[in-house]
Amino acid sequence: MNATEQQKKAYDKAIRLLAIREHSASELKRKLGAFSVTIIEQVLTQLQQQNYQSDERFVQSLVRSRLASGKGYLWIKQELSQHQIDSEMIGEALSEIEDEQWQDYCYQVWQKKFATKNDERTQEQNEEDEEAAPLDYKEKMKQKIKQQSFLSQRGFRSQDWQNFLK
Repeated sequence: MNATEQQKKAYDKAIRLLAIREHSASELKRKLGAFSVTIIEQVLTQLQQQNYQSDERFVQSLVRSRLASGKGYLWIKQELSQHQIDSEMIGEALSEIEDEQWQDYCYQVWQKKFATKNDERTQEQNEEDEEAAPLDYKEKMKQKIKQQSFLSQRGFRSQDWQNFLK
């Protein structure tokens, strides 16, 4: 197979991949690894000139997707870094989201995981429990640490939860 045929094959494969979802340039390079480096670079240049591949669009798409799945600032930043996205581009994309919005996203994730357990209890049950045996300090701290750990694992920063986990 000559170089022109290989380039067409690589281009077609890249188009198929991009038709499914946005890909970063580094991700496309990895997925087109069966072709020579020269052909991959030519195909990527062509795709970028035609505006079929854009790291900016990829970043926006990934940020939206990860926010919707309950991931935080640090998680998203790390994932974008793994895709070899320029740190300046990462910073710009994440700074578009205000600190208050990060706190709101964090609260929503926390509420989905932890607040529903308390909401299911009736007011009477809560009052009976408070009279019978209020949670001791050690138990409260244990629950708080569990919740902080959960939010940290989701990529949220301590500044995102400090207002509602006191």
